[in-house]
Amino acid sequence: MNGNNQSVKHLYSYSSTKNNGVVMGTSEFPILRNDIDMKNAKLDLAKGYYSNLPQEYSEKYSSVYDAMIKSKSPGTTLRNALGGPEIVGWIGILEDLTLLGLNKFRGQTYRVRAQKHNGVIFLEKHLSRHNSKSPGEFKYMSQDEYMSHHLKHCMTTAPDGSIKNDELVDTTQGFYNAQTMDFSDGGHFIRFFYVSTVDALKEKDSKEFVVIKTHKGTMDPTFYVEKGIQYWTRCYFGGIKEMVIGLKKYNAIDGSQTKVDVIQITDDGKLKNEYAGKLKDECAGKLKDECIIDTDKVMKYIAKVFIRLNSQFDDPNVTSIDMLVGKDGGNGTKIVDFEPSSSNFIPLPEKFIAAFPKED
Repeated sequence: MNGNNQSVKHLYSYSSTKNNGVVMGTSEFPILRNDIDMKNAKLDLAKGYYSNLPQEYSEKYSSVYDAMIKSKSPGTTLRNALGGPEIVGWIGILEDLTLLGLNKFRGQTYRVRAQKHNGVIFLEKHLSRHNSKSPGEFKYMSQDEYMSHHLKHCMTTAPDGSIKNDELVDTTQGFYNAQTMDFSDGGHFIRFFYVSTVDALKEKDSKEFVVIKTHKGTMDPTFYVEKGIQYWTRCYFGGIKEMVIGLKKYNAIDGSQTKVDVIQITDDGKLKNEYAGKLKDECAGKLKDECIIDTDKVMKYIAKVFIRLNSQFDDPNVTSIDMLVGKDGGNGTKIVDFEPSSSNFIPLPEKFIAAFPKED
């Protein structure tokens, strides 16, 4: 799935759960099941939905700092502990910048906090009012959200290899890889540290990871316009070679989505089954080619954004700013802009500052 991409550097893996906190390594990661017919699997993804609400809200972003602290070696500087980056963020912003670079971004403009500590710029997305909950609060998932969780639940086994599909879906779990990637343009070089989400190990004790996604309907041309690009981004920047997609079918009789056709896409973007040659209208060739993604264009666009961001801190008196990501409401043109920090600026966690105190 990651094509010719050789520049993703894996630093460490960790899991975050409500009960265990942060666990370094992949010991808690689920494993992709090998006993499922990827082409003809039929699953009831809505099963358990009405008995599985509400879910406890878990703030996943704080686990990023916990993992950084746990992975730190004694005596190392902050930058060295993170693999030498100028900027720290998450894979979602790479997804949005990819869409902007290809002029396919359709989301709402949002703000990103950027603050500098020990020579490293940290990014964190501003919370909007609808998702600004605290850990321990409860929220209701949409059926689509639940079905996505349930597909992952059905397609994987527990770390010990035991299948536990009869249990309710635990949405508080998270499985992550910490990585770096280098971006360059015009002789300027930026290293970006980010965390990507994965859904399972390819096999027990393997170093290959899998993402599991859902999509309504079929993988027609409309899929490749936006969602296909988002999924490609997750794999390309995540160093993921394999993706499982569940195509959700709507049941017109009772109004419920009760069937899913599961297909598997490998690192060359092709269907992994004997019928690949017969399904050209559904998922032809490479995902990258179907999405019409110019990788060089994307990489240079992201590099330009990060170089501009880094230059905002050339003045040593500037310690924080806001970055706007999205589209100009007036004429719809893509924008990445910068402003002074807003009044609701939130500093880095105290435990993180204590672990990485100000350096000389």
